[in-house]
Amino acid sequence: MKLLTLFATLSILLAFSCVSQQQYAELEQTLDYYKGEALATDSIRAANQQLQGENNQTQADYQSLTRDLERLTATNISLNRNYQDVVARYNSLVGDNQKVLATTSYETQVLEQELSLRQDELDRKERSLTQMESQLRTRDAELQRLEARGAYGNTPTGYNTPDPRYQQLASEKANLDQQRDALVNYFQRVLVGFPEDEVGIATNAEGVVLTLNQALLFPQGETNGVHWKGRQALQQIAVVLRDNPDLMIHVVGHTNPSSNPDYDWEMSLLRSLAVARDLATFGVDAARVRPAGSGSNQPIVPATNARAQIVNGRTVIEVPVGYLRVVEGLGN
Repeated sequence: MKLLTLFATLSILLAFSCVSQQQYAELEQTLDYYKGEALATDSIRAANQQLQGENNQTQADYQSLTRDLERLTATNISLNRNYQDVVARYNSLVGDNQKVLATTSYETQVLEQELSLRQDELDRKERSLTQMESQLRTRDAELQRLEARGAYGNTPTGYNTPDPRYQQLASEKANLDQQRDALVNYFQRVLVGFPEDEVGIATNAEGVVLTLNQALLFPQGETNGVHWKGRQALQQIAVVLRDNPDLMIHVVGHTNPSSNPDYDWEMSLLRSLAVARDLATFGVDAARVRPAGSGSNQPIVPATNARAQIVNGRTVIEVPVGYLRVVEGLGN
């Protein structure tokens, strides 16, 4: 404001005063000087206002950053506490895991001992079965001999008296044949959607035998869970077994020979146990099912055969119908 007043005064003096040329020049220089000062002052004032605005913004940013820092500090404290909790839980889990591993190791030893006992029992049963099959062939030959005699006993009164023992055994055998054939037909009906190379249906000296291909039941190298299509087959088989509750069921696993017989036996047993569990799941009384592992002791083709892996790996479900009773009756 003072500068403006000065400008006005100088202008009046220049306009109305009688001054010398030298004084006029000096006054004009003074006026130019103050004009420059006025412009500098305005520039400084504008810069000062701009700096004031920037300072206010900086203050606001500082306050915002301070609040963010406080929040981050609180978050860091919370995260540190959570980290400590996680470390504590981890240490606890490590301790629990060591306990579980110790328990699992003991349970594994118990299972191995149990498996070994079951294998010994299976070997004894196989030897007994071989002996019984031999006896059955002998008794069958005797039945044929009796049939050749015309079912009449060689009594002192001649050949006109029927042999009661033969008639009873022949009737019982006929009933068993009928039961076996009915089972075969029933299995064929419920398993109509499965080709023979997946589920084979046959008979042996004891009853009906179902042979389930390994590829149908288990993915390569697996022992725990039966494949979904294999479960469909077992569900259909369970229908027949539930409708014949008096019959026992033998489930025997077989593997293709490898370089480790112990591994083969363990895999065959675990697979038979998995099949037995699924049969129980589908309503078959678990007390009727006897799982066992045969390992690679009974290959269908040599291990060098191109189809050995497909053919030898299998699970067999045997359903005896009672022919051994006939054999024992002939023995008596």
